[in-house]
Amino acid sequence: MEVVMKTPFGDSWDLLGSPLTSQVMAPLGALQTLVGSVVRNDVARPGGVGVIPGQTKFGALQTTVDFFVQSDDLAATDMKFRKAFSLWSESAAPVVVEVDAGHAMGRFYWDLWLAQPLPVWSVRPDRVDSETISAQLFNPIGLARSDPMAGENIVTVTNHGDVTVYPDFVYSGSGGVVETPSGAVFTLPDVEEFTVIKTDPMNLKIDGVFPEGIPPMSVGQWILPPGVKAVWDIRVINPWS
Repeated sequence: MEVVMKTPFGDSWDLLGSPLTSQVMAPLGALQTLVGSVVRNDVARPGGVGVIPGQTKFGALQTTVDFFVQSDDLAATDMKFRKAFSLWSESAAPVVVEVDAGHAMGRFYWDLWLAQPLPVWSVRPDRVDSETISAQLFNPIGLARSDPMAGENIVTVTNHGDVTVYPDFVYSGSGGVVETPSGAVFTLPDVEEFTVIKTDPMNLKIDGVFPEGIPPMSVGQWILPPGVKAVWDIRVINPWS
């Protein structure tokens, strides 16, 4: 198993390493709390026992991880660690925790921000060589992402994840007719520059483009015009199993 933390500034730390190999580490048990939450609105069964299950939705990830930071120059490492993290905003780059836990789909990635500011020092870092920093971590959608996947012409999407997959279409120049898994068709417009068309209904901004996705545990096929590439990833609530 490997768990690596990568910062927006190019630093990389093996969180399951040793003091000989990594300046920042964390207990495996704490890292395994990087799991999304399930939200379901159940309704009491009238006149009976139990409930009528509501629709399953996923809430944000929010958990606390204690990081052990050690270095011959702790002040510099402490500064790198603190500089890497930002409170959540649309424009703030995340810290990325890469999880390779032997999942059948390969590595997954948590994009993480802070839910609360990091605590101040208990001891000045220029006077010690190690410290523990407790970070309240946050991911707004509560889902880890796979490596990106891509295809052209006839594209088959297999969704082993936990939420519906909506591919993006990437191209420049001529568009053309796209056929969706249901057989519906729409036309991508011609463009003068590199363009990304998102089909997720939450982000769809072009009239006539059909927001069709592949539900969990399903397979679908798109037929694309020449020069158009489909790009997607898989999202899971728990990348540890």
